[in-house]
Amino acid sequence: MKKLNFLALIFIICLGFSGMGNAAQDGFPVDLEGSTPEEKTVTLKVSKPSNATVAIIEMAVNDPDFADEGTLEINGSSNSIKLFGSYGDTSNDKSTITISYDTPASWWVDGDNSLKFIHSNTAGYTIESVSVTFSSGEKK
Repeated sequence: MKKLNFLALIFIICLGFSGMGNAAQDGFPVDLEGSTPEEKTVTLKVSKPSNATVAIIEMAVNDPDFADEGTLEINGSSNSIKLFGSYGDTSNDKSTITISYDTPASWWVDGDNSLKFIHSNTAGYTIESVSVTFSSGEKK
């Protein structure tokens, strides 16, 4: 009986740890596959170093198949990125790809940041996840 309890405990621990690395981010996925125009806003918490000059935003996106599907506003409309530019390609139809954009670190605050995804053209897209890393290097 002790061996069975021990194996059950190991199973539960492994199951718990395997799920921890894949924890869902709050507010994701962001599904924007409805009628245009539509928008959804999520909050992303980041730890911004005081010496950061560049913030690289990386997104897993499903169906980024056109260059002009929408816009991402980071903490207000003056800080925006056109979605999806050169990433928008018909070969990405119904596929999930990872894309990244360099942004000025000044667009971001340490703590909660507002990300407004605006769907303005085409049948839409889904943002599966977002992460941000900071650098003190020059913006590319």
